[in-house]
Order: sequence, then structure tokens, then C-alpha cells
Amino acid sequence: MKMKVTSLLLLTLFASVPLLAKTPATHLNIAYHTEDKAQALDVYLAKSDKPTPVVVFIHGGGWRGGSKNAVPPYLLDAVAEGWTSVVSVEYRFTDVATHPAQVNDCARAIQFVRSKASEWNLDPERVAVTGGSAGAHLSLWLALHDDFANPESDDPVERESSRVTCAIGYAGPTDWSLLEEIDHKHPAYRQLLDYEPGTPAAEMDAEKKASVSPITFVSKDDPPILIVHGDSDAIVPVRHALDLDKAMRSSGANSELYLVEGGRHDVAGARHPDVTEKSVAFLKEHLFANESEGKEIVILVGPEKHAPGTHEVAAGGRLMAHSLANATNLKDVKTRVLYEWPKDRSILENTATVVCIGDQFPGERIDGSDAVMSDLAKMTKRGCGLVCVHYATGLGVDDVEEDGEHPLLHWTGGYFATRCNHHQSVARIFEATVTPAAPANHPISRGWTTFEIRDEPYTRNWFGRDGLADGAVALASVEFPPDNPTTEIVAWAIERPDGGRGAGITMPHFYRNWERPELRKFLFNTIAWTAGLNIPKNGVETAAPDLASFNPVSIDPKPRLKQKAGKAAK
Repeated sequence: MKMKVTSLLLLTLFASVPLLAKTPATHLNIAYHTEDKAQALDVYLAKSDKPTPVVVFIHGGGWRGGSKNAVPPYLLDAVAEGWTSVVSVEYRFTDVATHPAQVNDCARAIQFVRSKASEWNLDPERVAVTGGSAGAHLSLWLALHDDFANPESDDPVERESSRVTCAIGYAGPTDWSLLEEIDHKHPAYRQLLDYEPGTPAAEMDAEKKASVSPITFVSKDDPPILIVHGDSDAIVPVRHALDLDKAMRSSGANSELYLVEGGRHDVAGARHPDVTEKSVAFLKEHLFANESEGKEIVILVGPEKHAPGTHEVAAGGRLMAHSLANATNLKDVKTRVLYEWPKDRSILENTATVVCIGDQFPGERIDGSDAVMSDLAKMTKRGCGLVCVHYATGLGVDDVEEDGEHPLLHWTGGYFATRCNHHQSVARIFEATVTPAAPANHPISRGWTTFEIRDEPYTRNWFGRDGLADGAVALASVEFPPDNPTTEIVAWAIERPDGGRGAGITMPHFYRNWERPELRKFLFNTIAWTAGLNIPKNGVETAAPDLASFNPVSIDPKPRLKQKAGKAAK
């Protein structure tokens, strides 16, 4: 993904600059080793009743400057908000010791933090690492390298793991072999390996260059990595980011590349709002993966007007709730089915995502729709997810503004327009080939591939006059109509600026299609993703449902009986 940024003050080469942020709850300064006075930590502890994740920050400065005081403001804000603690690491500079001293120090720091987890109310299983420029190099190196833990050591700190849950690198160098292909004028690259500035790259030891390069250590079991880089960076050429991302994807690892259009080396400071929003969303996704304690997935069932055996929205809602709660590779997922909007608003406070099923969007169709829409606006603003299934993606002419504006467009990224003045979507039953359309590394894409299905995937859906918005992606597509096919988006998702996620999936029309494992995995991946849960490598696994057990009117399609005037149909 690319974005445009406004002009920012170019940072000192490989450096970070401290900025104002909210005051953290508790601040400690402590040594993590005794070999050198530089081996110290700043610890910012969030106020929390339960152990928090921790983000380890490693500053930049060309491995011979900078300061652990230069913590990005968004991280200190996160501490003040209480969702993570932060540790900022100082390390030996190259005028004292050269590589691998810096990575050894940072690995020791992570091990030390884990050794203090109980004392500092930290969760040792949720440790992220991040940094800019030189700090990004060290962060990525540690994330990709094997564990430093030595179970046989007499030093209890050395027995701790140095592995991390995830990592973010801002404008970091990743491959020293590129010095032979691309001009790198900054002397720090060579000084890190104890060479004089200006030493020809071909005269530098190949093993040394490999040992300092994060790309050397890429493997399929690496943690998720977010690589942020400016495409106009003259200090660390963007090739470093592109090559690392390609290597990780090729190995099967989870890599996400975020290119800043026009961005220079100032990207290392992680200061632009779009960069910080992306970073917060990434950290929350991976540090809070599968944390469902106290949160629920709510299935909201709206009115239904279709024939038995088709939508079966009440049975479909019950089936979704049961399948998610009993998924074989999701832990402790709680679900609740609502057939009306709750008067007790406390039910909504711990809702991780709302899944809508019904004939047109239930927020506009169930009793008290004004209150429902108001509550949904508050819930999505705090980051609650929202998913619409089949006709629940639908809005009518009375729901939307003349230009098609409606909150659902922003909450989920799009909708099915039913006889609207600004646009008309298409509903037709046909033999569809459903093809994944999201990037291969998107969590929703895990575990399913192209499948054939006879259903009613809606086409020509409305995503706004400019198409999919920033942060939105197509999840699946079909070729339609058969006689003159074009590629049509039939499922989509969005990561919103509020940190929440939304999605629309325009299937299934037929109740019987809930038996299709590909469709279930696709749909349950999507729901779990909007709830902030980690999607297992092979997707969300659910058992084939006993369709009759969810009390549908009919399993197979039947014509709906018409009422005669003055009499109810028998």
C-alpha cells in the first residue's frame, strides 16, 4: 500500500527525535547488564489489572548515536491508554564495540524484560520489538534470528527467550550485499562492521555482511513483520524493504509492506498519522491475538422476507454462533445471538464485533433503528468490528443520501445498493467461481482457495464514487455475467482509521450452502479478523454443521406461501 505524506523535517541520518506525548503511568530506569554503562532500559509501565503486552523500542542513530529517550509518541500514548507497556533500549555504540555487540545487547534486553515480567505486570508471551533506521535494523535482525535462550546457563536472564511476537521496522537497512549494487554513502554501514568509511563493498568480508543482514535469517517460522519505508529514501534505499518483503513471502512467513509515497528517511521517526495508525492496528492485531476474554461476537438477526430454505437468517445466525464458539482452533470464543436490539447497553460494551444477517441491513430494519444506528456509531468509533452477511449488506433508496452516503460505507467499506437512485447493484443466482482477491498474506485469505458454488453473490456493489476507500481491500471476486464477464467484487473488508475493522460478504443465499467448508472458512476467517482474533495458519476450522439442528423453516428452497386477502395462508 502507498500513501502520500506532507513534507516533514528530515531527521538526522539514522536518528530519532523525541516528541511530546501523553505522560505514561510509571517510568523506571534500570540496567539490564553490567558490562557497559550504555546497557540500560527506560521502562514505561501501563496501569492495568492484568499483565500487559510490552513493546521493546530500539532507537536509531547510525549505531553510534541517538538516545533511548526518543520513544515515538504513539507508543507513549499507548502506555497512557493502558493497552501496552513500553521498554526503550540503550546499547553500546560502534565507537565502543562493533557488530554483533549491538544485537547481543538488544537480545539481552528482551531476555531481561521477560525475567521481570511478573514484577512489572507484563505478559512474557506478548513481546513486540520496533525501531527506526538503525533501530529498525536491530529490531528486524532480532525478530528473524534464532532464539538466544540458553536453558543450561547459570544466568537466569540468559535462560529467557529472545523471540518476539511481532516486529515493526521503519526505514531499516536489511541487506548489506546491496552495498555492492546501490550507492550507500553513509559511513555507518561500514563502521558497524569495523571498516573505515569509504571501504569498497567488494573488499568487505562476505560472511560479515551476511551476519549483519536481517534478510539472511528469514524462515517460514518468523513472527509477523510490518516493514514501513519511504519510496524516496536516499539514506536507506527502498530496495532493502522490497527485498526483505519478497524473501519473507517466498519463505511463507507473514510480511506486510507499507510504502510511503514520496517518503524519505524521515519515515524512520514513525510520526505521520497514517503510519502510526497502521502501526497501532498491527500491534493490536498480533499482541491481542485470540484474546477473547470478556468479549463477545454478537450475531444480530434482522427481519426476513425470503422463501424457506433460502436466507433462513435466524437459523443462519444460530449456526454462525455455534460454529464460532466450537471452532477447533480458536480459543474461548464467546458468542451471543440477538433478535432485537438490547435495552441493556452493557451487553454491547464488551462486543468485539457485530455480525449482521437479515433482509437488508438490520441497523435500518429492526425496531428502534435510530437508537441502533446511534449505538453502532459509538461502538465502531471505539474500534468494534462489523460484518454484514448476504442481504444484510443491502441498503435501499430510503436509507441513503442522494449521493449514496451512509455510515455502512465507512463501517464495512461498501454495500449492496437496492434500487437506489445513485446506483443499482445486481442480484442473480448463478454457478459462480469464487476467487480470493485479497493479498496472499492477508489473514482472511488463510486456508481457502477458489471454489465453485451455486448461489447469489451480489455484483456491482457500491464502494463510493472513487471505488474502494483507503484501508479497504477486495476479499473475493467472481466473473459475471456469464455471457460477457467482468471481474466483480463479492466480498470486501476495511481497516478503519478508528482501529476497527469491517467487512461485507454477499453469500450465502441458500441455507444449504452453509455445508460448504470453503465458504464457512472464508466467512469465519472474516468474522474472527474483525473481532481482532488471530487467524490460524490454515484458517478457522469448523465441523460440518447439522443444518436441521438450528431450526430452519426449511433446509432446501421452497416457495413462500402467499396470503389471501383477509386470511392467513395455511
